[in-house]
Amino acid sequence: MKLLKERLVSARLEKSDRDRAKGGVEMTQDRLAELAGVSQSTIGNLESGARQTARKLATIAAVLEVNALWLAEGKGPRYLQSAGPEVALIYVTPEEIKLLTSYRKSNDFGQGFIRNTAEETAALHANKNGPISDANPIQDKR
Repeated sequence: MKLLKERLVSARLEKSDRDRAKGGVEMTQDRLAELAGVSQSTIGNLESGARQTARKLATIAAVLEVNALWLAEGKGPRYLQSAGPEVALIYVTPEEIKLLTSYRKSNDFGQGFIRNTAEETAALHANKNGPISDANPIQDKR
C-alpha cells in the first residue's frame, strides 16, 4: 500500500474485524475519531486522501494498534510486535489515550487534580486487595 489513505482504511477495517471477533463494536470513522481525539472529518479526509497527515497520526496508529511509522509513511513493520525483541512495547488502551489527552489539555491545577486522583485511587485499590468494579466502587470519604 503506497498511500496513507489505503493504509488507514485497511488498518481501521482490520481493527474493526478484530474487535467484532472479540464481541466488540465496529471501528467506524466516528469511533476512531472519538478514541483518537480528532474530528470525524479528519479521519474522513485522511481516508479520502484530501489530507496527507495529521498531528495526531501517532495516536490514531495507537488506537488501531499499528506502527505509527508504517501508517504515516509505509515504512517498517505494520505491527510493532514484529519489530523484534529489542523494541520495548507498551500497549496503551484507547481509554488511557483519552485520559492522557485530557491531562495534556488541562492547566496546572487540572493536571495536579488528575495526578492526585489517580494516586489516591491506586492507593485505595491497593489497600482494598480487590479489583475496582461496579460492585466495589470508590466512595468519596470527604
